[in-house]
Amino acid sequence: MDTSRCVFVCNLPNAVLAELKQGDPVEVIIGEEAPFQGTIVFISPVMDPSSSLVEVKAMFENGQNRVRPGAAGQIRFVD
Repeated sequence: MDTSRCVFVCNLPNAVLAELKQGDPVEVIIGEEAPFQGTIVFISPVMDPSSSLVEVKAMFENGQNRVRPGAAGQIRFVD
C-alpha cells in the first residue's frame, strides 16, 4: 500500500459548506505533527437527514510517512 498520499475524511455541518468548494486549500492536523497542507477533493451531494452532516474528503501528501492512515485528526480551513 502506498501511504505517501492520504485522504482525510470528515463529516461537517451543512451550514459550514456554503463557502467551501472542491479544490479549496485546507490544513489537516493529526496528533502532534505539524499541519499537512491539503486540498478538498470531494464534497458529498447528499446530507445525512438525521444529523445534517455532509461527508468531505481532503487529500494531503504524507511523503515521509509521518502519520499512519486511519489516525484521527482535525481539518482547518485556509483563507
